[in-house]
Amino acid sequence: MVLWSAVAVAAVYTTGNPGQFTITTAADGGATSARFIQVQGAVENPSISAIQLHVNGAMQPVSVAGGQFSALVPLTRGENIIRASVAGSAANLVPGSNTIRVNAQIAPTDIWSALTWDGTADIDLHLVLPDGQDCYFRRPSVGRAILDFDNTVSDGPEHIVMEKATP
Repeated sequence: MVLWSAVAVAAVYTTGNPGQFTITTAADGGATSARFIQVQGAVENPSISAIQLHVNGAMQPVSVAGGQFSALVPLTRGENIIRASVAGSAANLVPGSNTIRVNAQIAPTDIWSALTWDGTADIDLHLVLPDGQDCYFRRPSVGRAILDFDNTVSDGPEHIVMEKATP
């Protein structure tokens, strides 16, 4: 029985092996005053259609086309650690990409929310304030809430922050 499990795992590894993959933009050790950065990279195996970015321990799905990926990544104040891996169970068998660290020199926030999803779609993030006002794509700045990125294509993210939360 153990032999069959090993064979099944080997089959998954060989059919879904991305080969080498690398984050090519957003230099390691860089600093920014922006609340998000564009992360781009390459996957050696052109049949890989998706990867996941690990951003400070949270996973963000990213589509891959022609061996290339690109994603907007929301940052938190201070050091942000970003690396890429294959999606799914093969992630345990295939080493990930290089790791980059980006120091975000941004104001602290009381509320930081991000929404990501797999695939092509337009999903909307809303933050409803205690007075009933709704921060979303049609009202990207309400009270102290700011929607700073509205993704209408695929994977996300959508991102809302509030430096000072409304009591």
